[in-house]
Amino acid sequence: MERWKQEINAGNQYFRKHQYCEARECYTRAQVRARALYPHWHNAEEAVAAVVITDLNLVDLFLEQQRLDEAEMQLRSLYSFLCTGLANEAGGPKEEALYHGLQRCRMAMMNFCQDYSRDCGQEVSRLDNIVDLTSLRRAVKDSYHYPKEGSL
Repeated sequence: MERWKQEINAGNQYFRKHQYCEARECYTRAQVRARALYPHWHNAEEAVAAVVITDLNLVDLFLEQQRLDEAEMQLRSLYSFLCTGLANEAGGPKEEALYHGLQRCRMAMMNFCQDYSRDCGQEVSRLDNIVDLTSLRRAVKDSYHYPKEGSL
């Protein structure tokens, strides 16, 4: 986690100095590290946040350089990663964190589409469906109460 933070912080410093090649190198190393460590992180919120932050930093970098196609591809990559994680973690310890990550991804996708006049309707619609499905799962889970032992 510390190495990831160091890479992100270094990338942010380069970004602020408009040294975009160096920033991209740092963010890319952070992305590789975050995705490789994701399955092993014990703190689900930190694990998902590291992936989301890293990918959204790359999106911001591409947008700053007006590289819209690469920004869109990065958003799609994040969306795919989170959806795969959610499918693999249904009911697992990272499910809630992945749900939050998908919400952040959805907002970033909507902002991107609106700000750059891109047609991302299918992706946003899919994200809405996932958010609705996850909310439904949570509501069902929360409404079902197991009887306490000895109460039957």
